[in-house]
Amino acid sequence: MTGPVLLTKRLRLEPLSASHADAFASVLTDRETMSFYPLPFDRNDVDGWIARSDEFWAAHRYGRFAVIRREDDRLIGDAGMMRLTVNGEEMDDIGWIIHREFWGQGYATEAAAAVRDDVFRRLQLLAIHANMPVEHKASRKVAERLRMREIARFANSRNGGKETHLFRQSVGDWQRRL
Repeated sequence: MTGPVLLTKRLRLEPLSASHADAFASVLTDRETMSFYPLPFDRNDVDGWIARSDEFWAAHRYGRFAVIRREDDRLIGDAGMMRLTVNGEEMDDIGWIIHREFWGQGYATEAAAAVRDDVFRRLQLLAIHANMPVEHKASRKVAERLRMREIARFANSRNGGKETHLFRQSVGDWQRRL
């Protein structure tokens, strides 16, 4: 399934596909990059991540995007939407993973904002959510920069019971910021 290509000032976001697998593996198998997940991924996990995203694109017209720097065509991570069960409730969840080499440069916020704007405009979703471990302060800052509001904290059974922030942004809140 193909989806839109999103362009920002510094990034090109294209639907994550098998053609990205080798470059994307260097992101998801990196221990420091994946330090907020239970374990770094292995190649089978990477292939499964891409396959699930492809299924979401086919079923929901959204999924994960490869995040590629326009200046050098380097894949530096992914960002996108998945429908997840979070804290016992099914929701449209936005997420981002940027390789540690590129942390602190605003790429996660830039990519996530492009994804958010796309799904609100193109798919007219009513709300999006984001969840991240409480200790993942940089990810929380991304959600706050997107003007998402924290609505809950919970013990995340999908992440070893870690205390987790749950953020939300409604389409109305998003429209008011335009």
